[in-house]
Amino acid sequence: SALTDYDSDSSSQDDEKHGVQYNYTFFHVIFSMASMYAAMLLTNWNSISSTDHIIIIGRSTTAVWVKVVTSWLCIALYMWTLVGPVVLPDREWA
Repeated sequence: SALTDYDSDSSSQDDEKHGVQYNYTFFHVIFSMASMYAAMLLTNWNSISSTDHIIIIGRSTTAVWVKVVTSWLCIALYMWTLVGPVVLPDREWA
């Protein structure tokens, strides 16, 4: 494996062999919050005025749903990158 394949003659050692210096939970919480913020920016908080009869490109209900579905697909792809290696451990994920 990659953690055991190192040159024993070199003075450098793998400092993350038994653990990492950062917190995985913190990383994923921050990444999730950033994804939600990006989704909020893409959908404009769903602020569409129903009294306007003029449709502005990018602010129609159809445009909002395209953005929402796209963000759902991005979230699903991200979740697959987390779950996929656990579900299919024999597959090469590099």
